Amino acid sequence: MTHLKLTSILLGSLLSMSYVTANAEQKTNRWYSVEYIIFENIISTEHYLEPWSKEPLHVPNDAIVLNTHSTQTNFSSLTLKQQQLHGAANRLKQLAAYQAMIHNGWIQALNTQIKPLPVLVRQQVGRQQLEGTITLHRGKYLHLNLDIQLSEQDLLTNRGHTETDNPTFLSPTLYRLKQTRRIKSGEINYFDHPRFGVICLVTEIDAPYSASQPTVVTVEEPAQLP
Repeated sequence: MTHLKLTSILLGSLLSMSYVTANAEQKTNRWYSVEYIIFENIISTEHYLEPWSKEPLHVPNDAIVLNTHSTQTNFSSLTLKQQQLHGAANRLKQLAAYQAMIHNGWIQALNTQIKPLPVLVRQQVGRQQLEGTITLHRGKYLHLNLDIQLSEQDLLTNRGHTETDNPTFLSPTLYRLKQTRRIKSGEINYFDHPRFGVICLVTEIDAPYSASQPTVVTVEEPAQLP
């Protein structure tokens, strides 16, 4: 066998292997857009709500921090045009019992052979801080893990003094929502908690080259908010 023929065979084999590897990767990876709204349940001052968390949240070290300026497709933030929950967000604005705290989302690839990574959720609203993670993972079915904590920093005020006169902060009150749920692509999911709620929409989208445009789907209406 001549050197030229051997070189041609090796090159052909490498090209075939590259093609197979690329095809396998395309079949293994499935792309999704994940969108969420976290909103506060406005509690009357006449009602006292017991904290739901005795164990404070610890954010894992491998949590993904979304970067709106990233050029990478995987874990890139959704733009306003890509978001599909504007109707739900507008409905919340019309209801006095709720106050939207954060509306965000991202695009990611899922691979059953790779450990799923949690995405960091963090938002400061006055004396309230949201912190936690949302994790999308897939085995036989899609699942969404939420571990989100709302901490509220209260002031100790004395009669005859205002909050600006040497304020004394109490230990923060913690409310934690930790839940795992099996979900379907294109369905809106509502995660309920007495102090706050989360609306999530996970949609399967096309391959990375068109991941910036989520597939248009008909989503089911969420359950009526209490």
